[in-house]
Amino acid sequence: MDLDKLLKDLVISDDPEKIKNTANALKEMRYSPILLSDFEDFLTVDSSRFFPEVESLLNSPDLPGEFLPPGETQESFREKKVSILIYHYKLLNRLRRGEPEAWDEVYELMEDD
Repeated sequence: MDLDKLLKDLVISDDPEKIKNTANALKEMRYSPILLSDFEDFLTVDSSRFFPEVESLLNSPDLPGEFLPPGETQESFREKKVSILIYHYKLLNRLRRGEPEAWDEVYELMEDD
């Protein structure tokens, strides 16, 4: 997995006020991204909690075979979980910076549900 490639366009917004306001707006919308991991309070995550979680996922123990989705290997499923987490973290940071396109993306995701 090429983490540098996945993270290359990530611009982190760790401003506590922006984190709080964005999380509140998303909670009001009942927005809850599917992360394939047990990430607690994802909407309020900052970089000090995010990167250790990525590291933890990359080094997580293998799942019993019966819990793997069909056609997935341990490594491919681990990479999928990390990719999904990074996608949603990037989106969250774009929302915190007030990017209208990011909000449009969330509205589209909410309409598909």
